[in-house]
Amino acid sequence: MIDKIKPEGRYIVKYTDEKTGRKWEEVFNNTITSGMFAAIFEFLNQAISNPDCDALNITHLALGTGTTAATRSDVKLVTEYARKPVGFKSFSQVKFTTETPFTASEGNPTGEFIKEVGTFAKATETIDSGLLLSRATVNIYKTASVSIIIVWELTF
Repeated sequence: MIDKIKPEGRYIVKYTDEKTGRKWEEVFNNTITSGMFAAIFEFLNQAISNPDCDALNITHLALGTGTTAATRSDVKLVTEYARKPVGFKSFSQVKFTTETPFTASEGNPTGEFIKEVGTFAKATETIDSGLLLSRATVNIYKTASVSIIIVWELTF
């Protein structure tokens, strides 16, 4: 028997319409980037590589309007317009999870739809900073009357 370990991630968007109270969810699959693989392999090879142990510390979630399909070679979002520190992180033996809330007044794109999201490690508030670990092209409805929580789940 051959073990095949494959990381799989997804973004779960939890919506609340602040005017009506309506709640709903959507799920979007993501692409794990080669930057994440490189950081993991460097960490596993500590005796030789002397890795930056903070390289995989997930710090921010970014929003964008780019519509180009996500690829493993992505290093940033196509058109990032907003980012926010991750609000919550947790893990179990089988899953790592982050949650990032956006109030009705935060992260509103021109045109009412977020088109891409990305999870970044060792990032700052500066757009395009940090190591992109995961990216997805999405279609997230977001207006000044809708709050969202974006959940990122990573399993192996």
